[in-house]
Amino acid sequence: MQVRLHRTEADDLLRHRQRRVDRICPKTWSPFRLIGFRFLFSYLALYWLPFLIPLWTVAVPVFGRWLGVEAVRRPNGSGDTMFHWVQCLAVLVPAVVAAAV
Repeated sequence: MQVRLHRTEADDLLRHRQRRVDRICPKTWSPFRLIGFRFLFSYLALYWLPFLIPLWTVAVPVFGRWLGVEAVRRPNGSGDTMFHWVQCLAVLVPAVVAAAV
């Protein structure tokens, strides 16, 4: 048996469903969510993209000299070296700028 709805009943049902969808998934993001997404995306993209690894071996020591520290890559099995701290800062600065724009 098929249930036939009048046009107004079907429209009301569609509007009700659309309100539920809009409440669950808003069409626009709040400014804080948008800035947070931009920052997180930029930071993770800069930090994890594999083709940037040769860039880091050149850029991080230069950025470290600009900061006044020696940031030389020494593979010692630890991620807690000056090179990695300067790398995190070198990724953080463009990510903040990208989020602010």
